[in-house]
Amino acid sequence: MTKRARSASLVLWFTVACAAGMPSAQANGRYPAAGLLAAHPSNPQILAIRATYGLILTEDGGDHWRWLCEEAIPLAGQLDPFLLYAGNGNLTVTSALGLRTAQPGACSWLSWSPPAGAEAAAGVDLARDPTQSLRAVALVHAPVAGDSLQETTDGGETWHPLGQPWPAEHEVLTVDMAAGGRLYASSRTSNAGAQHWLLRSDDRGASWQTLPFAPTGPAAPTATWIGGVAPDNSQRLWLRAQVDAGDQLWQSDDGGSTWVLRHQADGKLLGFAVSPDGTQIAAGTAGSTGGLWRGAAAGGPLQKVNSTGVRCLTWTKAGLYACADEASAGFSLGRSTDAGATLQPLYRAAALTPHLCNNASAQICQANWPFVQALLAAPATATTEGSQPTPAAAGDEGCRSSQPRNHWTWLEVLLVAPAALWIRRRPS
Repeated sequence: MTKRARSASLVLWFTVACAAGMPSAQANGRYPAAGLLAAHPSNPQILAIRATYGLILTEDGGDHWRWLCEEAIPLAGQLDPFLLYAGNGNLTVTSALGLRTAQPGACSWLSWSPPAGAEAAAGVDLARDPTQSLRAVALVHAPVAGDSLQETTDGGETWHPLGQPWPAEHEVLTVDMAAGGRLYASSRTSNAGAQHWLLRSDDRGASWQTLPFAPTGPAAPTATWIGGVAPDNSQRLWLRAQVDAGDQLWQSDDGGSTWVLRHQADGKLLGFAVSPDGTQIAAGTAGSTGGLWRGAAAGGPLQKVNSTGVRCLTWTKAGLYACADEASAGFSLGRSTDAGATLQPLYRAAALTPHLCNNASAQICQANWPFVQALLAAPATATTEGSQPTPAAAGDEGCRSSQPRNHWTWLEVLLVAPAALWIRRRPS
């Protein structure tokens, strides 16, 4: 949930095939859905969607959509990837094994992973410099060494450590970068009860100022994620706070020293975006009671302008993009040219075709393609984001569903009984 449509939910899932011999491209055992959109910083024709069934790519503004399976990247591990385009057309994705960067065409992938003998590290989040399209930072997590930053200045082709690691007691959830190079990160600690922090650096991570995030209210948050930074004001940023009663959107106009509540949602704020000129913000929630809210970036209440349930938001000069539940909205990705008041369908699953690459990984995708076609063609019912896992039946601890059983009847038609025990770490 950011200006980069960080509708970036990182989801820890265990994809267990309960049916022997079943293809691996199975929507990770989850309802087929789009959860994140990455847009090229200067070419509106180039877009990438992260879906539960792989990556969906277009290079002609949505006239044609191509499916790329996870094995072609590969995305070994248990995290939904975050996506980021560089100005040279390279697409970087996070992975449980580090970082993966595709050169234009998405057939050739470069890898970053810890040096030989070093502890394994997973890519968690990405942030592009708003003024240097080839520069970006990546948040990586190592179980023992903790969280740290990697930096690229060539669009993800090479990476190097940036700054100093954060204190070991901080679990860093998101990073972002403001114009001018200021770095922000959100974190939490539990050494003295759950506490939440905004970390800020003006010297490329060499030092970090630790600012407490402790807004007053009836309930304390369980996690916070950076929603975005204003493109025209490095002091203005937004946080999504997860609370039991419904997510909250908080705004700071002084670099995180003080906060004002901008919006209280009934559910999870899976989408957040800032307009390219920095004057407006948009927020969205999924489900039958969800929708899209919009307001002035300077302050004031947000107004509901669209009743379509939203799973991600990205705002570019070409328009405001929104991921939606295709079963209820009729499309997986829509675009608005009137700041969210109306959404025109841009991607429907029926338009999907395989990505054309002449390599061994692509052959795996081709082998799985008939299954994905059947998966997307099966009858579907609208789902509610954030449903709790169904407890496993006795003797069936290896097969758990990430949704209540009534959400999986469409998958049972395909004789699929996958497992997905997941933990949400960030908005989508």
